[in-house]
Amino acid sequence: MTLLGIESSGKAASVAVFKDGVFLSSETVCTKLTHSQTLIPMCERALSNSGICFDDISGIAVSAGPGSYTGLRIGIAAAKGMSLKDKIPVMGVSTLMAMAYNLLPFEGHILSVMKARENIAYFAAYLSYGKKLETVYDDCVVNITAIKEFAAGLKTRIMLVGDWAENIKDTLFSGENIVSVAPVDKRLQDAKGVLLAALEQNNFNSAEKLNARYLQITKAEKDRIRI
Repeated sequence: MTLLGIESSGKAASVAVFKDGVFLSSETVCTKLTHSQTLIPMCERALSNSGICFDDISGIAVSAGPGSYTGLRIGIAAAKGMSLKDKIPVMGVSTLMAMAYNLLPFEGHILSVMKARENIAYFAAYLSYGKKLETVYDDCVVNITAIKEFAAGLKTRIMLVGDWAENIKDTLFSGENIVSVAPVDKRLQDAKGVLLAALEQNNFNSAEKLNARYLQITKAEKDRIRI
């Protein structure tokens, strides 16, 4: 099985190629260029560097949210465009789950936290057994106090991951040795995590069923409500 992974929910764009249990290629770029300028060339390079032809791809996995509204739309549009050409199955993966999969083989609870707005976070929690994850708190938007309340009942080690991990550690868990922050190279979104989550869920489908999961309404929708 040969899979192409795409991650564009944050400031960095990331792609990876996976075949028969091995990551053949991966690339992450964080520049002033938009994802619309970088993603397709990155996919082409990743496949070329892997010695893989586009026709060899068995499936495409893409981060489906939460995250940047624009970034998610660009990544999903790229996945759909490549999929529709040759009817390649696609799968949307939770951004929060994909980040948690970057932390295998950690054992304990993984709390994925991304900043949504002031004191409000995108949040999900997983119990990691070292090789696979169990979802214990599904993707949601919460006040950060709810994260503290959730963690209070946990007896395992806790690892924070995401762009707000360090802030949450300092704000809610300062001095608590049971809670740590993911290493900097594992802390943010990555296409390899997208692929690992997709492999575990194995829910590839037609491109028509792929949609973003924003968790919040978009700015355009907020503006319409004000009108």
